[in-house]
Amino acid sequence: MTGSHYSEALNYQIKTPDGTMLFPGSSKEKQLHWNWRWSKSKVDWGILNGFIIFKKNNGVWSVYFKQYQNVNNEDELISRTLSYQNLLDDDDSFNSARGSSDLMNVMGSKVFAYPKPFSLLLRLFEISSKGDSVILDFFAGSGTTGQAVLDLNKKDGGNRTFILCQLNEKTDTTPNGIAYDVTAKRLKRIMTGSCYDGTNDFKWAKENEPYGGNLDVCEIDSVANFESTEGRTPFDVIDETLYGKEKFSTLREKVEWVCEHFPRTQKVVYSDEEWYQEQLKK
Repeated sequence: MTGSHYSEALNYQIKTPDGTMLFPGSSKEKQLHWNWRWSKSKVDWGILNGFIIFKKNNGVWSVYFKQYQNVNNEDELISRTLSYQNLLDDDDSFNSARGSSDLMNVMGSKVFAYPKPFSLLLRLFEISSKGDSVILDFFAGSGTTGQAVLDLNKKDGGNRTFILCQLNEKTDTTPNGIAYDVTAKRLKRIMTGSCYDGTNDFKWAKENEPYGGNLDVCEIDSVANFESTEGRTPFDVIDETLYGKEKFSTLREKVEWVCEHFPRTQKVVYSDEEWYQEQLKK
């Protein structure tokens, strides 16, 4: 338990269980530029309260300290949850082969290359999220993130939600695109126990209870500033009612709202002042 920045005040001796006095670095002699992380008084408190542990290997003592989350002060521990020193333990389920197996249990075949292992994301969300967290995945792929969130909610009674984004790339195995043929179908199957067409003869459904919940699948489109489909302008294409607005009563209100919230639909050629100066030159 040595510190990274030297302090002479922290270069003191700690007494081990057999009475051996150790300086930082498990040394019986004082070494310059070595120090403990904690003050002497805090170390005394840590030994008394089980935050300091001693280990002896090959006859040499080492001093370790425990770190806890949500420690309010030295007299009161709000929670004795040991903080993670290694997020990824030596777990055989954290490999890509397991990810492929997870997906095939739901989809019936290997429809996506190198899916993330379900157990890995579940572990990360156990560590990092709260019961009401919103999990955002901009590279959703096969939808493993969604499944991990649903499973964790089932385990601890949480109410986490997820937002998954995926380019709808089309491949030989996904003629309708990955988002439709893999991501959405996987989530639909594990949430309801069957696919959109009623298919339910896949391994996961036979071994698990559906997670339940609601699934919204949306397409995000863009509106070009030269939009002219069927004679429409961007102001015709963008529907304000989809954004919780009532229909604007005038075109001016609509134009101002679009310009404020959808800047990419506009192309600024002149500011008013630039236009005025240009007219003066004519």
